[in-house]
Amino acid sequence: MQNLNEYKDNLGTAVLLTGGAGAGKTVLGCRLFPKTYVFVADPNFSSGKRYLTKMNETSNVVGFDTGNVDGTGKPVPTNQRYDRMFRLLDEATKNEGVDCIFLDSITFIEDYIKAKICGATSDDKIRLQNFDQWGNLILTWKGLINQLRQSGKKLVAAAHERKERDESDGIWKYQIAVEGQIRDKFPHLFSDVWRCEVAEANNKYTWKVRLLANIRQEHLKNNYSFDGIMDQDELVKQVRLKT
Repeated sequence: MQNLNEYKDNLGTAVLLTGGAGAGKTVLGCRLFPKTYVFVADPNFSSGKRYLTKMNETSNVVGFDTGNVDGTGKPVPTNQRYDRMFRLLDEATKNEGVDCIFLDSITFIEDYIKAKICGATSDDKIRLQNFDQWGNLILTWKGLINQLRQSGKKLVAAAHERKERDESDGIWKYQIAVEGQIRDKFPHLFSDVWRCEVAEANNKYTWKVRLLANIRQEHLKNNYSFDGIMDQDELVKQVRLKT
């Protein structure tokens, strides 16, 4: 196990941030790399952008877009979000003013992909029906992530987590909040997987980050992990020194 301060290797080119709501995924994703283009799939795009602006967390951001609302503020129909997302991401990969693409969050991007596959015309009709459709979901995710990685841009993605207790040993374990068919495959598409955490004490909040190798493990025992937890500010400083 290594301490983050002793980390000598360069940060990977594809970082997956996991954690619960309010754990700091969006703020950290906007801070890691300069010239970051943010594609927000979360329906709360407008409030999130206002928050980031208020907190002065947009200094590295060169562009914001969402699949849910077009440039005029008009809602984008369910069956058009996937095509809009790919068009915007394609533009971002070709933009020389963009060095990093941040997907926030994959939990909702998965709905875009599923709606495209099953031809859903509204959110309540997003439902995959058979094995072939599930196979298409996995292939689409792999193709999207690999295409972004091969573009030469750095990639950051955020994913919500859900937490469950293993009844056999009582240990809390974590799962990415996407469908089970790809939940275990998804982290392998990234070079780094980090869990963001937030703790409250005496009405003060502390945001912390742990580098993981396997998000299904609560106690990590491999060289790709770090012993202990580092504050987000220290993490950002170390990352910038190494990249």
